[in-house]
Amino acid sequence: MRYPTACGRTVTVPGGLAPHMRAHPVRGEHLAEAISTIVLPARGTLKVDVDLGRTVGLSLRVDAPPPDGGMTVLASVRKGRRHPSRVVVDAEPVPTSSVALVTRSDGNGTHLVTAFYGTSALPEVHDRMSGFDLEAAIGFWSGQALVWCKDGYVGTPFETTLERMHDGRWISDSRSRKIRSPGFAGP
Repeated sequence: MRYPTACGRTVTVPGGLAPHMRAHPVRGEHLAEAISTIVLPARGTLKVDVDLGRTVGLSLRVDAPPPDGGMTVLASVRKGRRHPSRVVVDAEPVPTSSVALVTRSDGNGTHLVTAFYGTSALPEVHDRMSGFDLEAAIGFWSGQALVWCKDGYVGTPFETTLERMHDGRWISDSRSRKIRSPGFAGP
């Protein structure tokens, strides 16, 4: 799929992006409208939030209470992903007028890296991208989480810490499946 931009170039949505986008699907007409407003750089990555001026979807990222005294949070693995995200189970998605876009331009054109309803976030704590700032990610995700829903995740939420999510030790936490959220009734 190719979408025209405000600068006369196009953004290609690679076929291999489909599994990634299952975690946060954006309707095609909203994606097309958001992309049509952007001006692409000649090279590199563009991260932009496009306000479409009306409610277009639901943001799955919400404010969350900071980790408890033991620094534990709930986490779960989204469909199409290999690593867990911080989640809350007693919250609802928030209506939004924005679509967050990330594109990458190189010698082969410009392709979509991700898109989702809502505004941009810092990378998750498990991210290993260039220039990743773990301290900033932990600070950000200490106050933010994704709304858990059984259709969007593999398995049930489990307790872990943001640090264990970063270094991969969350796997043993996921096997215990301890859940201490008062509003969680299970899948």
